[in-house]
Amino acid sequence: MHTLKQIAFWLATVIVMATLYMSSMGGFLNAFVLSVLLLPGAILLAFFIDQYRAESGWKKWLHIGYSLLISLYAEWLGLIVAYWFLFELNLSRIPKLMVNPIFLWMWMLFFVFVRDRLFAKKKQNEPHGVEFEILSERKKMNINLQDVLFIESKDEVCTIHMNDQLIKTRERISKLEERLPEAFLRTHRSFIVNSRAVAGKSKNALMVRDVEIPISRKYKDKVESIFPHQ
Repeated sequence: MHTLKQIAFWLATVIVMATLYMSSMGGFLNAFVLSVLLLPGAILLAFFIDQYRAESGWKKWLHIGYSLLISLYAEWLGLIVAYWFLFELNLSRIPKLMVNPIFLWMWMLFFVFVRDRLFAKKKQNEPHGVEFEILSERKKMNINLQDVLFIESKDEVCTIHMNDQLIKTRERISKLEERLPEAFLRTHRSFIVNSRAVAGKSKNALMVRDVEIPISRKYKDKVESIFPHQ
């Protein structure tokens, strides 16, 4: 079902683009052909952004720079093919705006933004049995939130401590916090705890099995509201 929704979204994107380009292309059919040939650039950019979103530091921005260049070349190639097919490579008929890289990047990023908003995964209140997607070692994987004990951030890497394994991801802890359900509690700039895994509490820490998870001053009031000090 998710794949069908993605296909429907990109088809709607083509129709919107064709409507916008219709006046400069001499009709809807020509504009539709152009829009179809411009679509791969936007899909490439969306794919690259998904791949590199969880990274951090200068490598992330380097990869995004490469992605912008590759998607731009794909757009220009689509333009050349479209005008070869429709107007026998009469490139003088290409509006100057459509070869402007800023314009092409803006429309691609706009549709990537819209796609993200439409298909963003909503937070769920119940962690048990819920699959949670992360990017680990450049590969997407699903983990069961029921098995997560706590998450620790160190040196730009988050380690997800589970019942029987450790999983590392470069997604920032703040981004993980946004996507996790409410049962997961931020206690410190470097820690998120599954509240269902908490076995005890002291003045400045929560106990998860035999590990003390620190509670910083910033998050103390929220932690106290859920785990009153005894």
